[in-house]
Amino acid sequence: MKLIINQVDFSRCLQTVNNTSKNPNHPTLSGSILLQISKDVLVMRSTDFTSSTQVKVKSRVDKYEQDESFVINGGQLFDYVQTLGEGDMELQKKNDKLLVFQKGSRASFSLGSDKDFPKFSLSGKGGGVGIKSEVFVDAIRKASIASSIDESRPVLTGLLLQNKKGKLGIVGTDGYRLSLIELKIGGGEDFSFIVPAKAILSFVRGVEGDELVFGYDPKGGQAWFERGETLIAIRVINGDFPDYEKIMPKTEGGLLQIGGEDLQNAIRQIAVFARQSANIMVWELDKQLQIYTQESALGQSEVLMESKFRGEKIKIAFNFRYFLEYLGVAGKEGVTISFNGPLAPAKITSEADPNFIHIIMPVKAS
Repeated sequence: MKLIINQVDFSRCLQTVNNTSKNPNHPTLSGSILLQISKDVLVMRSTDFTSSTQVKVKSRVDKYEQDESFVINGGQLFDYVQTLGEGDMELQKKNDKLLVFQKGSRASFSLGSDKDFPKFSLSGKGGGVGIKSEVFVDAIRKASIASSIDESRPVLTGLLLQNKKGKLGIVGTDGYRLSLIELKIGGGEDFSFIVPAKAILSFVRGVEGDELVFGYDPKGGQAWFERGETLIAIRVINGDFPDYEKIMPKTEGGLLQIGGEDLQNAIRQIAVFARQSANIMVWELDKQLQIYTQESALGQSEVLMESKFRGEKIKIAFNFRYFLEYLGVAGKEGVTISFNGPLAPAKITSEADPNFIHIIMPVKAS
């Protein structure tokens, strides 16, 4: 059997399916992908036992005899296919080898049996909601900056996706900061689930096209995301997500308006010294915004900035890294920051995206 496939399409799909192929806890299968060849389509599947990916790519089979299914090292195949030129390429399966041809190039890959490869199951797919791909990708990136990497608290390593009467909320928090993005999606079944931030970030890196559809399969305990010929199922995280509505400040004692790019540049300067002082920067707000670091063995830095501030004078300290990560996704437009005292959470919104709310907890400064 000879399979004719476009190099660009094959390379792109291999990259997508390889995102969920590695798991150090299962070394015999880590990096492996399943290829299933039929008359007019090549199906590629992978799993890291948290997420599973299925990609279909159009192909042409010369001298079709029967469907073929086998396991191959996806990373090695992708690395090789990337080196080939654009245009059609040929795949041949001979015994326990996959032969890859293009013009004067030829390669041979060892194959494994599909018997031990985990089954790809997705029960109850249906009742999903559609959303513009670029809107969803942007929201996931913004929410994920606040998710935790501490595996001892699994719930905080995930993002909450919650649909209530056509209003989608995407939330991430690590206990020190919180990101909330609210979007109108105009329908779909109500749902609420927590999905690992790392897994969904890996998925959205390759998202293309106008729209994707996603939903929740409570019977299978997994969320599913579909765009074009790509389907990914991600095992949800069990547990209670923090009640983010209680964390949201209900009042504001002071209000600061400042350019996002100006604030980002100032904090980058401060960061050079703040790294030597537990990442702490101190803000004093009155007629001007003064940001400075505490004196350390290596020195000290401060910045005075013109800004619009309404409220009583306040002195408050933050982890500079949290602000830089927020400003890195919020855009260069103006930001508005509300304060309720030196130990109360600060609420940040951006002119670029009024649907994006970010909360940062202050720290104690000596």
